[in-house]
Amino acid sequence: MLATSTKKHLSPTVYYLLVGLLFAVLALLPLGHLAPQWMAGRSFSPMSLATVHAFVLGTMLTTAYGVLYQFIPIAFRAPPISRHVLVWHLPAHVVGVVTMIIGFSISSYPLVGVGASALFVAFGLFSTLLVRSFVRAGNKTVVYQWLPIPLIALVLVLICGLLQVFGVGESSLFFTHVALGGFLVWGAMVMILSYKLLPMFVISHGYVASLQRTVSLYLGGSLLLMIGIWLAPVPAVANVCHVAGAVFMILGLGSFSVDVAWIFAARRGKRLVWPMYDALPALFGFVVGQGWIVLGVGFGHGHWIDDGAFVYLFGGLLLLIFSLIQKIVPFLWFEYRFSQRPERRTAPSIDAMVPTRLSQLAIALYILGTVANLCFGLIAAARGDTAGKSGLCATGAWIASIGMAVGALLLFISLLRVLRIGGRRPED
Repeated sequence: MLATSTKKHLSPTVYYLLVGLLFAVLALLPLGHLAPQWMAGRSFSPMSLATVHAFVLGTMLTTAYGVLYQFIPIAFRAPPISRHVLVWHLPAHVVGVVTMIIGFSISSYPLVGVGASALFVAFGLFSTLLVRSFVRAGNKTVVYQWLPIPLIALVLVLICGLLQVFGVGESSLFFTHVALGGFLVWGAMVMILSYKLLPMFVISHGYVASLQRTVSLYLGGSLLLMIGIWLAPVPAVANVCHVAGAVFMILGLGSFSVDVAWIFAARRGKRLVWPMYDALPALFGFVVGQGWIVLGVGFGHGHWIDDGAFVYLFGGLLLLIFSLIQKIVPFLWFEYRFSQRPERRTAPSIDAMVPTRLSQLAIALYILGTVANLCFGLIAAARGDTAGKSGLCATGAWIASIGMAVGALLLFISLLRVLRIGGRRPED
């Protein structure tokens, strides 16, 4: 008798990834209004705060939950996390994020506090399950050893955010919140996970890379930048910390770039699949955006920070998410629908599941929109249009942002098509 798959349910990771993608679709729409303002250094309006948190908490954190849910048991041979987390955690997380977005939009910080508190409680409960699985891992690789750092930093970021919402702390706490989140959470997490995910997706063997060297330089530079933030009342010492931190972070980003190049060069197949072609400009934006930011911090060019942050977020982190979920969703659908089932022989390959034309049109629209938005924003800032209302630039930014949102929506549709391949899973 042929063995059949024991995967009775689709992995919760798929639901987390799709919800995160929907947040991105909605949050990209107001970017046409906001991008020129961000390039001009005006990034603290209510709509701006709402949009940034929609991306960071709605898209990136939701995606991180889904990836870690699946990644830790598979990569480290740890006990699986309970599927019931999908029933209560994802709705609680979404409600918390939506409440915060509404609160920021209407400048109601008590409402933001309610949403942030719900988000923090949901995070704490999810983290308990995550840690319970993590500490019982059987394959404690170097990735395993470094992964707690961005997770601990995420706890500190959420605490800093809660303190600000409830009126505790000074400007240094805000900048710590931003630097911790930007570098020690998302930057470090992407770097660390890349040393496992990229070789797996590229099918690379025999490469030479050093996670320890890269992350040590990167984290050392990040910590020096934050020390400089806290030592702002002593400008001479703060400037030294900023310059030293920028140098170490640039070295870390350079080390990461070299390692990624080695991983891609050591691939077994000569031709990459489309999602990995999409990941290349995302990795470029990830490195260049952060380099742009740290040079702005290290050498006191504030407008560089805003420009670099745009490239880092939209050209790096979000584009990398859009690239990698094209590999993750088909894999999980194949595992659920076809793995070890008789009909698996007639199933399409995992890489053929995502509709190529539709998904690549989506990525092309998103990349073109991102580049156009960056250009229009820089032009508006150069003209001194701090309100972002210059005719040509404002119109161009709106068109570019709509293109980015349509791209994200088309990618969402293409992934929904993956979940229809093979029809409903037969009962065993």
